[in-house]
Amino acid sequence: MQYCRRLIILAFILSPSLVYTQEINTPIESVTIALPHYKKNTIIQNYDKDWLPVDKTNNNGYYRKFLETTPNGRFVIQDFYAKNNAKQSDPFTFTDEKDITASRIKSIDGPLVLWYRNGKKSSEKTYIKGKEEGAYNFWYSDGKQQATGAYHDGLLNGQSIVWFNNGQKQAAGNFIDGKKNGKWQYWYDNGTASVEENYDNGKAIGDFRKWYSNGQPEILGQFKEGNKIGIWQYWFKDGKQAIEETYQDNLLSGHSKTWYQSGQLESEGDYENGQESGTWVYWHKNGSKAIEAQYNNGRLDGLSQTWYDNGQPESKGNYIANRQNGVWTFWFNNGQKYTEGVFLDDEPSGVWRIWTPEGDLREEDTYENGKLLERNITSQEPLIESKKEIEPVINAPPAKANN
Repeated sequence: MQYCRRLIILAFILSPSLVYTQEINTPIESVTIALPHYKKNTIIQNYDKDWLPVDKTNNNGYYRKFLETTPNGRFVIQDFYAKNNAKQSDPFTFTDEKDITASRIKSIDGPLVLWYRNGKKSSEKTYIKGKEEGAYNFWYSDGKQQATGAYHDGLLNGQSIVWFNNGQKQAAGNFIDGKKNGKWQYWYDNGTASVEENYDNGKAIGDFRKWYSNGQPEILGQFKEGNKIGIWQYWFKDGKQAIEETYQDNLLSGHSKTWYQSGQLESEGDYENGQESGTWVYWHKNGSKAIEAQYNNGRLDGLSQTWYDNGQPESKGNYIANRQNGVWTFWFNNGQKYTEGVFLDDEPSGVWRIWTPEGDLREEDTYENGKLLERNITSQEPLIESKKEIEPVINAPPAKANN
């Protein structure tokens, strides 16, 4: 039978608060049929490698045998690998006749033991009226144990442990009624700690710690009822600090800093309710200032200035609600003024003047409602050959620091 719940269980156990897991596909069920009078030990359905029903034997797939109907009305079947006729499951019982050819049987009642094609045991669990009950165990195809734990009434309960194939422990923690509780720990396959966190009724609480595989700290922070709170710190793999930020109820709130791996400060500013607020400053890798801008509720609002990495000014102007307004000036990286004019609600308006890198006036352009009305060339020195080359410059918001 198709047993994707194994992947679902392992993904759940191996997913700390900040670790992404692969997508688990929902098992596909075959079309069910009314139970006819099958003969004992006869093949009743063939499947492909994905457990989709097919008419003929598929060497990469499986087939199912009907074994018997028990005196108490339960049905007994067994699945096999088509290629070598090795068993894929031990005989198991179920109660709902609609499950007879289903790839995922919902009414299992009793033990379920699955096997790899090579004859090694894959997993063992027990069901009562379709719900998992008691201990479960998973193994790798080479026979080494992969996971162990327990269920009660279909929900994970008690300690669960997962191992890497090399025998190193990968994850360990407790469940209560299907929810993580208490301390949970995760490791790399070299045995060093990966993540340490705490849960209460399925919600992350208290300290969260994450390390790189070389033992250096990667993340340190706190949770309250599943939400990030307080100061969170992040480091590069070499131990240098990367980020320091503050959370309130899972939203960025308060001061934030980021660094380049060299140790040079990259950005600094404040958040309010998850949005940038007030003055934000960015620096180039060489330490010179790149951007200084004002934010209100996550939108540019107020004076904004940018600089080249040689320290020369690049642009200066004002925003209102994330839209350029008022006089804006742009410079070449040699310090000479490049262009200057007025924006009205993010559109160029009136006369815009453009200079050469040597400081000579190159042209004067007149705009209305963002449209070029007139162009007056005052110098034949080639600089900007078309309107298309002008507009991206004067409409461009300040760029962040070069990475």
